Amino acid sequence: YNVEPEREPDDKIFKLLNMSKWWYFLIGSAHVALIPYMMLYFKTELNYTEAEIGFLSAIRPWLSSAAMFAGTAIADAFNIHRQMLVGTLLLSTLLRGAVFVSGGGISAAMLAVAAEVTGSPVVPFVDSMAMQISEQSGTSYGDQRMWTSIAWGVFAIVAGLALDHFGFQANFAIYMVLSVPLLWVTMQL
Repeated sequence: YNVEPEREPDDKIFKLLNMSKWWYFLIGSAHVALIPYMMLYFKTELNYTEAEIGFLSAIRPWLSSAAMFAGTAIADAFNIHRQMLVGTLLLSTLLRGAVFVSGGGISAAMLAVAAEVTGSPVVPFVDSMAMQISEQSGTSYGDQRMWTSIAWGVFAIVAGLALDHFGFQANFAIYMVLSVPLLWVTMQL
């Protein structure tokens, strides 16, 4: 069979390859600091019942799936992928941060669901871009995407220690602080 020789990526492609690696690393780092702990936060800090947590845990993926399809369809229809990526990332980040200052009750649940819904098309947008860049440069998409796993593995330890020693406010803070360079890198894509 015919194997194409590896091509050297030009400067723009090389920059995008590096930026996508950083993006995956930062999204993994930020998310592992907060996402796995959200339901624990709702139970221990906001005193949600097990039934309320169960409902919240069940409804988020259903709504997020529909929103992911709708968000990517809107971006395709109006050719506004970059604007949708930046807007949904920014909005979902702010909504997750707002959960911490919401005071609990139904507003915290609504903010958490809204964050999941608005953030659902973010990763598919970047995945699509990373696959295109990888194809153009002759590199592996997996070489880009693996940085989320690396970040998740490294920062899971940091997030767990932060929670144990400083409480949930540390996890929200880590998430928000890491979201700043994440947003900057997103704007470079």
